[in-house]
Amino acid sequence: MSYYRILFGSATFMCFMFLGAGTADLRHPQMIDPKEIIGKSFCAVVRNQPEEKPKSWKSQLTILDSTGNESFEILAYFQKDSLKPPPQIGDLIALSSNLQRIKNSSSSPTDFNYADYMAKQGVYYQTYIKSDSYTLIDSSYKTNLRYYGCKIRTKLINIYRNFDFNDKELAVLEALTLGYKSDLDEDTKSAFQSSGAMHVLAVSGLHTGIIMLITDLLLRFMNRTRRERIIKCVIVLSVIWLFAAVTGFSSSVNRAALMFSIMSIGNATGRNTTTYNSIALSCFILLFINPYLIFNVGFGLSYMAVLSIVSFNPLFQSVEYSLKNPVLKYFVGIVLVSIAAQIGTSVLSICTFGQFPMYFLLTNIIVIPVAYVIMILAIALLISSPVYWLGYAVFWLLKKALSFLVWSVSWIETLPGSCITDIVLNNYNAILIYAIILSLVVFIYYKRFVWVKISVACLLIISVLSIIKTITA
Repeated sequence: MSYYRILFGSATFMCFMFLGAGTADLRHPQMIDPKEIIGKSFCAVVRNQPEEKPKSWKSQLTILDSTGNESFEILAYFQKDSLKPPPQIGDLIALSSNLQRIKNSSSSPTDFNYADYMAKQGVYYQTYIKSDSYTLIDSSYKTNLRYYGCKIRTKLINIYRNFDFNDKELAVLEALTLGYKSDLDEDTKSAFQSSGAMHVLAVSGLHTGIIMLITDLLLRFMNRTRRERIIKCVIVLSVIWLFAAVTGFSSSVNRAALMFSIMSIGNATGRNTTTYNSIALSCFILLFINPYLIFNVGFGLSYMAVLSIVSFNPLFQSVEYSLKNPVLKYFVGIVLVSIAAQIGTSVLSICTFGQFPMYFLLTNIIVIPVAYVIMILAIALLISSPVYWLGYAVFWLLKKALSFLVWSVSWIETLPGSCITDIVLNNYNAILIYAIILSLVVFIYYKRFVWVKISVACLLIISVLSIIKTITA
């Protein structure tokens, strides 16, 4: 029996390997010589909503070939012109512009490698487009879920802007609830990064979970029959995926939406679903649609966080169950989940950004409950905005919550040693550290000493590599 299991597993693995390779080959972007289109006019579709920069509008364009098929993508910066607004998502434009390879602005090993990041998204070229070098051919040429989600998000942002938020509060509200980060200034981004609160602004499983929880609570009465549960499941899934569309289908939201969808369908149909199976299935679906997501930092951080939380949660449950005070139990739960998530994401985060927030526990204790309150108040504001006095009352509460969030994050950033920067961690050491973490987790579950030996061996290899690097430097 074990022989057939090994054979079946090996055959399945090889099938998935070939399927992944074939899908990746089909999705591989076409490499072109920029000289071929210098001075020539070509057509392009605006792939996402232009993001405002100090001197330009940033967006991605999909270049069309002579037959009208999608050829490759470029990063585009449109000149700001008060007389000519930038094209919108889904617009078809004709333009003439010179392409340049995307390059890094810094050679420091601790700085984020933007050129490599964009290359792994299939984007190798960028261009600056003057306002008089492009023409709108067809507005709303390409409409899809991303297009309609963007239009809904724009309307919701306009509702926010009808109220008297200051610029920083409005930018945080847009990012936290709708995933719109164009209005965030560098100081706010730096404060959230240094304090370890950037995950709150990056719409993720936390926000999707809040939306699902609120929807589920409002539909609690639909749990009596199988038919009601199925109808409830359809409504919940519709709300979740509408939220994903409004926030731009980010990797973390897609992961959370898929996982919650799988679990909701299982619960509605009376089938048991395991968390690990839901994680694996959602990962497979996303990578099948776009294999290059494997190189996306947000995709990796999202899955490492949820895997770490799921793996360590059974170990932490005994601590939570021993507490009787519900308030203390809630905050201890936040601390334990934060530790678990940080264990899973810190190595990848350090490899990518070269920094580590020292007060992440303090940050999460403060910002996670406030984020819940802001999400609920933001939904209430959008609903109550047509009624002036009610909308203003909700606005006042929401403004206070946003003001406290911004102040607390800025305060944590000013604490001594709030963030360690310029950390250099190569890929080999990162893999070995993850091997150590995985071995210790398996040891805790199965109590086999061989896993401790594996952890020690990986630690020794890291030490030897560090010594060799020091000697040869």
